[in-house]
Amino acid sequence: MPKAAAHPGEAPAAGGVLPAAGSELKGFLWMMFANVLFAVMTVFARLASASAEWTTVGAARAGVGALVAVGVALSRGAPLKTHRRGLSWARSLLGTMSMVCTFYVLANPALPVGDAVTMFALAPLFIALLSPRVLGESPERSLWLVFLVSFPGVAPIAGPDLAHSGT
Repeated sequence: MPKAAAHPGEAPAAGGVLPAAGSELKGFLWMMFANVLFAVMTVFARLASASAEWTTVGAARAGVGALVAVGVALSRGAPLKTHRRGLSWARSLLGTMSMVCTFYVLANPALPVGDAVTMFALAPLFIALLSPRVLGESPERSLWLVFLVSFPGVAPIAGPDLAHSGT
């Protein structure tokens, strides 16, 4: 029988087993690795866009991403079938729209990379703003405090020049 989640609203790990001690650090390290890969992708997408259409760059990235995802799933014996087909289609459509917009922005030489990165940093804010309507969830008050504190800290580091973009 699967064990219950440690906290309300928390799903148990695969197989019904609670996450092992230190899994928070492991999750943090995976997130850091993902951010490094995203930064590398941003640089290479900007460079590739100088000699190829943004649609080609985006399609290549999507193809490589799909191959890696399928390869990882097959190597781990994970099923490729989904049980919630409607939600899978919605996520695929929204993810594709997001990727198209990302590569369009990265290929646009009139938009500085700092502005593009700042726009990418807004994604969690939009998710929090839209989640009550789309998912019927209410973000906790502490989440709004995190946004009020973190986003103004991200913007100076990314170095946006939003007032002078496209001119």
